[in-house]
Amino acid sequence: MKEHKAQCISDEETNDIIVRRSRILQTAFVAIQAKSFNCCKQLSVKFSGEKGSDAGGPRREFFRSFNVLFIIFILKFGLLTHLFAVLKLNALIIV
Repeated sequence: MKEHKAQCISDEETNDIIVRRSRILQTAFVAIQAKSFNCCKQLSVKFSGEKGSDAGGPRREFFRSFNVLFIIFILKFGLLTHLFAVLKLNALIIV
């Protein structure tokens, strides 16, 4: 992982995304799908309507909220069985 970060991820360039708290999943997916989004850049998160820069706190809060909402989304739409099947398949491929 450290090698990947050293080779790929630039600390100088960032992906600046603005996320609405009321629609974290939707706004995050729109930002990631943008043509300007580059997975080799650091992620800088700002919550819409809030002042302050991302010194790590907003990004950490974003990922916590995103993970919780994503799990709720999976459970709500019955995708848990599908997710386990994919994870099991990936585990078989990795091994």
